[in-house]
Amino acid sequence: NNRDLKTFTTDLDVTLRLAKRIPPGKLIVCESGIHQRADVVRLVEAGIHAMLVGESLIRSDDIGDKIRELRGVPAPSHA
Repeated sequence: NNRDLKTFTTDLDVTLRLAKRIPPGKLIVCESGIHQRADVVRLVEAGIHAMLVGESLIRSDDIGDKIRELRGVPAPSHA
C-alpha cells in the first residue's frame, strides 16, 4: 500500500487501483491502512487475499476485541 513518507498517511485506494492491474492467480497482499471492519470488507470485495494489520492492533486497548472487529466476529458473551 502507498504510504506518504513525510506524513505516514496511508490510502487503501492505491491498493484497490493496483489490484485491478495484477494478473489472475497472483497473491495480493495489502500491507497497511487497515483500521476498521469496513476497510477489510472493501479489500476482500476487491479480491485482496491477505492483509498485514499492525498499527490498528498496537493502538487498540484490547487486541482480541480489535481482531474480532476486523474479522467481523462478535465479541464473546460474558454471561
